[in-house]
Amino acid sequence: MSTIFLGEEEILGKPNKKLVDFEDVTYSTIQKIPNGVGGVNWNNLIATDFLLYKGEGYVNNRMSGKYVGYNTSGQPVTISKEEGFDFYGGYFGVAWLNEAEGETLEIRAWRGDELIGEEEFHLSALGPFYFDADYRNITKLELKTKHYWQFVVDDILLGIN
Repeated sequence: MSTIFLGEEEILGKPNKKLVDFEDVTYSTIQKIPNGVGGVNWNNLIATDFLLYKGEGYVNNRMSGKYVGYNTSGQPVTISKEEGFDFYGGYFGVAWLNEAEGETLEIRAWRGDELIGEEEFHLSALGPFYFDADYRNITKLELKTKHYWQFVVDDILLGIN
């Protein structure tokens, strides 16, 4: 069972970890996350300078550096690796305060064709939630919002098998 924390949660001490903070993805203000970042494949996730859109959530949900990730046009994000990976968690929020405050993030994890985890929680533009997942040896992770609003993510912690 996963645990959801409000605010910062200590992420050190996890075995076999890789922190994806989106700082080394691009030197431009915005770019699609290429496959291979963090040792996994990415679909529909963008890295952007947190000041580009001036949305409250881009500023308030940034944990480190100047870049955050967000879902392209509110579409579902997938993170995958055929050989399997661990998803320990990450910091999540919603991009826009007035329009999307309280939007629901849905998270699903698969091992091959088997759905092994399914959770959801509400997002805020005022500060991030740390989703402490501890999903081990999964092959695909899906992140999506119920109403297709953009979510913001930073400091995703992965384990590469």
